[in-house]
Amino acid sequence: MMSSSLKAPTKAERERWSYFPTIGCIACRRLGHFSLPQTHHQLSGSRRIGHAATVPLCPWHHVGEPPNGSTERHAAILFGPSLAKQSKRFRDVFGSDEAMLAETNRHIEALRSQRVGR
Repeated sequence: MMSSSLKAPTKAERERWSYFPTIGCIACRRLGHFSLPQTHHQLSGSRRIGHAATVPLCPWHHVGEPPNGSTERHAAILFGPSLAKQSKRFRDVFGSDEAMLAETNRHIEALRSQRVGR
């Protein structure tokens, strides 16, 4: 796990992350798959930007851990590149950090609207 100089997440930031299991991996969604995600902190250089600059990515797309005992090659064929293994190709396929963050934020807002509407 990457060490961080970030302060502990606020209640609002923890609430943001509570939507990630419902959204699923943002990269897998684009492929029509659902995978339970981890929280990926976006970076500037090698430093985390902050807890609000986070997107949900499954273990394959986040840290390059192939699913269900498959090989890296097989995972790449089925799910596309891993951010940890091929960051440039990952962004070519799934979009920029800004695009993934904007998409994540749209999903969160839609889910918040559903909660308020109940």
